[in-house]
Amino acid sequence: MLTDAAIKTLKPKEKLYKIVDRDGMYVVVQPSGAIVFRLDYRLNGRRETLMGRYGPAGLSLARAREKVIDARRAIAEGRSPAQEKQREKRRLQEAKSFGEFGERWLQEARMADSTRAMRRSIFERDILPAFRNRLLPEILPEDLRGLCAKVKDRGAPATAVHVRDIVKLVFAFAILHGEKVANPADEVGPDAKAYLADVKERFPDSLALQCVPEDPALWEIQNYEAFLQARRKALATHLNAFLKGITDTKPPEAAITLEELIAEGEDDELEFKSSLRWDFKELATNKKLEEVIVKTVAAFANSQGGTLLIGVSDSGEILGLEGDYLSLGGANRDKFELHLRNLLNGAFGAAFISSKLKVLFPSIGEVEICQVDIQPSAKPLVLTVKDKNGVGQEKFYVRSGNSSQELSLAEMPSYLAERFQK
Repeated sequence: MLTDAAIKTLKPKEKLYKIVDRDGMYVVVQPSGAIVFRLDYRLNGRRETLMGRYGPAGLSLARAREKVIDARRAIAEGRSPAQEKQREKRRLQEAKSFGEFGERWLQEARMADSTRAMRRSIFERDILPAFRNRLLPEILPEDLRGLCAKVKDRGAPATAVHVRDIVKLVFAFAILHGEKVANPADEVGPDAKAYLADVKERFPDSLALQCVPEDPALWEIQNYEAFLQARRKALATHLNAFLKGITDTKPPEAAITLEELIAEGEDDELEFKSSLRWDFKELATNKKLEEVIVKTVAAFANSQGGTLLIGVSDSGEILGLEGDYLSLGGANRDKFELHLRNLLNGAFGAAFISSKLKVLFPSIGEVEICQVDIQPSAKPLVLTVKDKNGVGQEKFYVRSGNSSQELSLAEMPSYLAERFQK
């Protein structure tokens, strides 16, 4: 039986010669000095030979023996190891990169046009730079996990979920078309908080309908018990309301329309703002108005919550959002919402905005406005406001009747104790 040391001492001769190893394998030493492993066998009445070159760029003795065992198993099952090797060689020569399969998938897979556009954007921006020229077997779970972490770290957890899903779908498409490769996304589970952000973006009401807590902090693994407690409380509240409805013999009250709500005027839970940043007096952009929006959201969150309508004057006149769209470079509702959320994220953080705030765009007649529903915050929201000299000062706002007022330092302790320390 051969050893690596013995193979290294083999010298070429004028004619090739062979040395027997085991399990039917032998080595051939060619006049050029090349050493080749060989296995002769018969299958379906024909003689075939399986070959592999020895050396750093080829096979080690141990690896050659492993391949012989695999080959004998294939022969026992009626498969030709030599033909399988040729098929694998052709497959590698014809192999398509991940980028090529991804492009085919985007063109051929059935999906809505809006979904295709969204996925193509993520595919080209986040995935192709990392995986474009890689063959499918070269993309491992740790590669995909690292890419998702990179996207998440830049503040886009929902996009990270899309990245994983797109890679999973591209691999599934390739496997369906004959590629024999493991899907790396099967071993990369979606991050819980990223999953939450994605669900809230795509299916805004689904979690509330199933009594699932939407506070991102509760989706941390260390807060699992608090998550369960919050869900039990939500389930109990919904069940009690349902049972009360069964025994309630009074006819249900008709829901108040948005037009009726505006007609009733501003109060401690409703405020109107003409615009986000468009100055109707100067007919120009006024970014100072954005500070008023931020202050109003803080006041609602520090009180009992409420609704802010943007595009409605103090008197209840419907003004719409065209001025704001113009101030944002001819934007639409999507760009408006993105700008508004970025503004509020900078003031309060993504956790509060994703769990305590909902942005809608209802129409009054044919005029579109923005409706911001704010839930009470679990902790005080303090704003840093710059004075005329650019010096930042901390301000704490609350609702007082139909306006947002700054609370004085003397009043804060008792208010905080009553509102937040129950």
